[in-house]
Amino acid sequence: MKILITGPTSGTGKYLAGTFAKDHELILLGRNVSRMEELKKEVGGTRIYSYLADLSDMQQVVRVAADIASEHTDIQVFVSNAGILGNERPVVNAGGIESTFATNYLSHYLLQSQLAASILKNDGVIFNVCSQSYDWYSLDFDDLQSVNKYQPMKAYGRSKRMLLLLGRKTANAGIKTFNIDPGTFRSGISRSRGWAFRLMY
Repeated sequence: MKILITGPTSGTGKYLAGTFAKDHELILLGRNVSRMEELKKEVGGTRIYSYLADLSDMQQVVRVAADIASEHTDIQVFVSNAGILGNERPVVNAGGIESTFATNYLSHYLLQSQLAASILKNDGVIFNVCSQSYDWYSLDFDDLQSVNKYQPMKAYGRSKRMLLLLGRKTANAGIKTFNIDPGTFRSGISRSRGWAFRLMY
């Protein structure tokens, strides 16, 4: 089975990569060259294809999505795992897109749009790593990227709600889709926050 995992160098993504490397082909999509190389050595699989892209940069996402689509027509599992919980202030890139919204939702929308035909043809499955925090904040269509009166957790929760809605869209298109919440654990996200947040986790 060929499995694509975004954000494979820590947390859920790293666990999945290590679990599946022995028996399956992996497509790993991350942004840090050295951490991707370390991961490949650590998991020890022989059938690993790695791609580099910063998922907050839509130009990089479009490029890597096209590369993966042209080189892999047999994807059976897509795990939308990569995610960030942003800084205390919004980070907006040159294209005018806020980084949390871009990384958690928009990048996966673009990737899945490019790869949907392959996944559907192979009777594949999409797993979106969402979060119960989606239920804490309603969407504001006048501020979909949560830039106004920015709060990191609000931006995160809304981006995960958008990812959940994307899952409904792919399910309606005939692709088996599961929106999942892996629960609370010591992930890269938790380690990036202040001491109170880390203590809670």
